[in-house]
Amino acid sequence: MLILALMGPAVSGCESTQEVESQDLVSRGDVTLTPNANVVTYYTASWTSELSGRTRLEIDDGDVPVLVTDWQDGPNAVDVPVLGLWPSHTFSARLVDETEGLLARSEFTTAAGPTEMSLTTTNGTATWGGYLVTGIANSLLQTVVVLAPNGQPVWYWQTEGSYFSRACLRRDGLGLWLLRMPPSLDGLVPGSILSVAWDGTVLLDVSPFGHEGQGPSHDLLELEDGRLLFLAPDDRAVDGTVYTGHTLYALETDGSETQLWSAWDDFTPDSTFRSPPDWTHANALRWNEDRKTLWVSLRGLNALVELDPETWRPINEFGGPNPSFEVSAGTVPPSGQHQFDFRGGRLAVHDNRDVEQGSRVVVYDVDFESRPGQIVETWEFVPNPPFFDYIMGDVSWLDDDGLVVTWSAAGMIEERRLDGASPWSIQLDLGALFLYTQRVDALPGTTPVSPG
Repeated sequence: MLILALMGPAVSGCESTQEVESQDLVSRGDVTLTPNANVVTYYTASWTSELSGRTRLEIDDGDVPVLVTDWQDGPNAVDVPVLGLWPSHTFSARLVDETEGLLARSEFTTAAGPTEMSLTTTNGTATWGGYLVTGIANSLLQTVVVLAPNGQPVWYWQTEGSYFSRACLRRDGLGLWLLRMPPSLDGLVPGSILSVAWDGTVLLDVSPFGHEGQGPSHDLLELEDGRLLFLAPDDRAVDGTVYTGHTLYALETDGSETQLWSAWDDFTPDSTFRSPPDWTHANALRWNEDRKTLWVSLRGLNALVELDPETWRPINEFGGPNPSFEVSAGTVPPSGQHQFDFRGGRLAVHDNRDVEQGSRVVVYDVDFESRPGQIVETWEFVPNPPFFDYIMGDVSWLDDDGLVVTWSAAGMIEERRLDGASPWSIQLDLGALFLYTQRVDALPGTTPVSPG
């Protein structure tokens, strides 16, 4: 049989249990599913079985498979995370083992989620699997959210009075990393780094010192060794003018900080730069797994810089004052870019440009082997009618022929195929925007079975 433990904010941690009969099945196991009081889409499951083999849960949406939990050794399991459910929906839970198959089955219904998610409209059907980790911001409330391909939130965390630019999975599976941006450019209140567990509790809230206490901004990235890389504003005076450059730091696992690289080491501001108070505007970090290098976007310099993690010195520069790549005729380097992504020798960039040109997404083929390196523009998409994505913006490869594109200012995330098709999108109501977006194949403890 399946036992559904009902727990909501109204009972403040008190539990009641409702026994639900399995249908058309002689039960050979007992399962308890407990929803979290703060995040109603997050469940933990415990079960026992009469058999001795490995067991797991399979969750269906009617007859459509949604997810499976990790296999558990033996017939019994305690507090198995169930991530990937969406609110206000009835699911079927099946307890199975490797030899006898189905052991118990029943239905349960998730509670209603955050009302802010009613501001979204999903169009079409996604061709991709996995989830999108992002955030929804308006003037008062920020919702960090994990979206399924059907556009439904499968996890969320909300806060007021903060502006987050980045949310991403922790490598240890405990929850998410969040980067809180400074509330203004005056530098009086620095940014901070948070970690939020799946049950909504804050595991960490730290304000890295950065450069002279200015703290972090824009983006962070967790390395395999557990260190957190973050960008930090770095103000220095040149000929009587204070320029805001940026420096890359590592927040070590013991809480200390290490300066790795500074734009001040390789670039020099002068009067030709259009916005001295925000000179380099470093805004994005991306690890290139094929080359084992870190790339930094310097929006103010229209440059993408490749760093060697052994020395933290630049290897290549695309665009910018000192380009190391030759570009073919008709190839236009990015201008005012934000997020970007590599897939082998192909580079996709969310190229914000300006209000006159409008924003675009562009793909380049990159030849790292020739000397000098070669870059050719092979594809671009400009919305019709064009618009200026004046804040953030993101792009990630889905496969060889598809991208997930975040138009932050327009409040839209879409699947954009290189043949021009857009089979799926999610749109926010006017006045709300999407933050940077991370696509992940699975959430800790569970694996999605099929899109949607």
